[in-house]
Amino acid sequence: MKRNCECKFDGFELVRCETCLEYEKFKEGLETEPTEVAGSIMEDLLENRFYQRMKMAEDNTKAIKKTLREQLESHESKRHEFKNHNLVAKFVAKKVANTDYEGLNEFLNDIGLLVPTVKLNHKDIKKDALLLDAFSPYQLEQKYKLHIAFNKEGKLIKQYPTQSFEEQCINELIDSYSNWNSEHKRLVTQYEETKIELLACPILKKEKKVSHKYGSVSRVALDPEYNISQIYDELGADFLIRYGKPDSEKLQEFVYKGLLSQKDIDQFKQVIDIRLDFIVLTLDAEERMLSMLHNKKMIAAQNRRIG
Repeated sequence: MKRNCECKFDGFELVRCETCLEYEKFKEGLETEPTEVAGSIMEDLLENRFYQRMKMAEDNTKAIKKTLREQLESHESKRHEFKNHNLVAKFVAKKVANTDYEGLNEFLNDIGLLVPTVKLNHKDIKKDALLLDAFSPYQLEQKYKLHIAFNKEGKLIKQYPTQSFEEQCINELIDSYSNWNSEHKRLVTQYEETKIELLACPILKKEKKVSHKYGSVSRVALDPEYNISQIYDELGADFLIRYGKPDSEKLQEFVYKGLLSQKDIDQFKQVIDIRLDFIVLTLDAEERMLSMLHNKKMIAAQNRRIG
């Protein structure tokens, strides 16, 4: 990707110019000036309006979804199909609960599932200097994320026009959502690929921060993760039972395998509220999700009978 980019948007499609295509050389590992990689890429994202278009698509998708929810809330039905756009909008009840994590952890330890399910939250660990000192030797390899900061000129160039969708009817909102959501997903996919290249910049790796015309790009350390198996082997289960929290996705995996039941988990939860979430997804995605959930329940029931 070079300076003075002439990329343009044709409707919802980004038409890349010939000079911009040279950015692919960097992805292929060809020679690029390392001192300019991170900074120049970020400048290009702003100057060709890619970054602004992505943020505008994100904001518009959220605004449309909010307006659509407001218009559908008064309807008796909680599920609405829009087959012409292959979309479904629905309200889903979600339980909000307080969890007795220590009790759940003890139960998981008794049945041999503490280690494969529990996680340690670094934000909790670092509050106690003694805990941080005890767990530091068990930190896994450091991972990083990008932090984008803007200076005065950057704050000006990153601005984009706002749109109002409050006057649109439901069908118009669905049409707008379909367009903007697709646009947002496409641009985010490209942006995530670019972030990988930014993190790979040799100068950014060395200096941790690279400045450019519109601000800076920083390589920021993520909260560390911990080697749970090693902690269990060397420090025992007590630390993990007291300070750990089970990963909900891991718990569900063992439910589907028939090694746990939902009742086993729910006995440590106290429901304090019911939240009504609003979801918009494709009909295909809903069908896949329901089919997968049904199959997993069938497998879980079969595994429990076998066990």
